[in-house]
Amino acid sequence: MDDRSRSPSRRRFGQLALATIAATAPSRPARAQTVREGDLDGRPIFIPLDRIVVSVFRGRNVERHEMLLIKLELMNSSAITPLDLAMPRLRDSFVRIWNRLGSRPDAADKGLDVEAGRRAMQAACDELVGSGRIKNILIVAHSSRLVRQQPGMQP
Repeated sequence: MDDRSRSPSRRRFGQLALATIAATAPSRPARAQTVREGDLDGRPIFIPLDRIVVSVFRGRNVERHEMLLIKLELMNSSAITPLDLAMPRLRDSFVRIWNRLGSRPDAADKGLDVEAGRRAMQAACDELVGSGRIKNILIVAHSSRLVRQQPGMQP
């Protein structure tokens, strides 16, 4: 069916639906193979990571979930291939770091120690990718959502 033969309201609904799907589609991490060495001419290189969701505990119960959006800033394009090769181990390391911070006894009251998380992530990058290849770790967004206790669950 040709778009012109539809009523204006149906066309608008279709465009809105496509825009909604595009806006809610999960973001895909950048692939290192899409950029070759020398292509960037000194411009900063940012690699977005998948969202990291951290459970923050009070005692043995989950109090809230915190979501982090993180980007890695690379020193130069020569860091792309080592980063791509180390990404599964690096991602696992990042999740472990943030879950360790979320299970600290004071995390429910004080929140996540973002600076400690960034330092630990930088140390993991230096170990797994090579020292000095990751210039900066950017926490792009940080949000929190309370977890409601189910009726009948013990505190």
